[in-house]
Amino acid sequence: MADIARKRGLTVDVTTAEDADLGQEQYDTILFNGTPSYINDLQSVFHKAYAAF
Repeated sequence: MADIARKRGLTVDVTTAEDADLGQEQYDTILFNGTPSYINDLQSVFHKAYAAF
C-alpha cells in the first residue's frame, strides 16, 4: 500500500505509532482506524497525536 500511495504522490513513512515523528501542528486529521488495540503505549501516542494538531 505504501508503494501505491507513493506512486500517487503521497509522502509515506512506514513506522509504528510509538516511533512516528508527527511533529507539532502538522496535521488537520489523524485517524487511528482499528489500531488502538495494537498500540502498546496508547496514552503517549494519543498525546503525540494531540500535539501534532
